[in-house]
Amino acid sequence: RTELNFLLSRVSELASASSNSHGAPNPHTVTFIAQRFALLQRMVEEHSRAEDIVVLPALDARVPGISKKYKDEHDGERELFHALSLHLEKLQCVVDVDESGVLLRKLRVLLKILRDDMLAHLDEE
Repeated sequence: RTELNFLLSRVSELASASSNSHGAPNPHTVTFIAQRFALLQRMVEEHSRAEDIVVLPALDARVPGISKKYKDEHDGERELFHALSLHLEKLQCVVDVDESGVLLRKLRVLLKILRDDMLAHLDEE
């Protein structure tokens, strides 16, 4: 939760700064965000893998069919993480100020979606 909120806050700050100063984001800041995001992605992947291997079969034994819902959520999370990774990679390489602003806004939206989905998933657990 904390990491998701941190990443969303940092991307939102960059998006605001980029639109206000009409400058591209600091490459070191973008790299820092990408590294934090990669760590979060690995943590979520391991969490989901453990659920898929250990927790979901036990749940399915008690409530047949329940695991499909969680597997679908994990698939959705993977898709969001993939899209976010692609946008972060593009942001690290972009030189056009306008394009960086567009990418930052897309990142902010995707991070909000990911945060909301993951918080709902964690609340269910």
